[in-house]
Amino acid sequence: MAVLAILSWLWAFFGIMILFSGSLSSLSSFLLTVGVFFGPMALIRWSIVRDRNRVRSMHDKAMSSGGILVGQGFDHHEANTGIGINTAAKSLTMWNGDTCVTYSYDAVREWEASKVRMTGQAVGFGVAGVVAAGAANISAGRQADAATGLFITVKDINNAKWRISMMSEAIQARWMEILRQELKEGGIAAN
Repeated sequence: MAVLAILSWLWAFFGIMILFSGSLSSLSSFLLTVGVFFGPMALIRWSIVRDRNRVRSMHDKAMSSGGILVGQGFDHHEANTGIGINTAAKSLTMWNGDTCVTYSYDAVREWEASKVRMTGQAVGFGVAGVVAAGAANISAGRQADAATGLFITVKDINNAKWRISMMSEAIQARWMEILRQELKEGGIAAN
């Protein structure tokens, strides 16, 4: 997504350069600038909105399949993953991508939260060095993101370990407490 944004800014820059160079008529230069700049920006915005709506729709479907009321405090979704708790049915619904499964409390073996920070960033000199360093930093960032979140192990051969994306340590702590109260202490409603 960042690459598209950078490209659209470069296109806009060159469009403005054409506008002020006087090589084209003012109207055609203006239309070229507007088309070159706002076309990619509109495409980026449309892509972001489409992805956000798709994730929200998947979250709503997953939560309704588990009998969970969305927005009641026992559901979370982030980066195409999600979790929800149905306290009345004593069940946990999780989804990742297109996979959505509901488990009873008894099926949950363990859970843990993890926050991995990207340490040390590669630095390169020259064009090849900068490109290699950038690739290394992107790879390290993706690995850190993949190791960050709420991890839940369940009695399921096909989906034994779930990763729910939770980048915020505060949200992780909240969900660790929710799971402790619900699965270990017999339910929040009983307290």
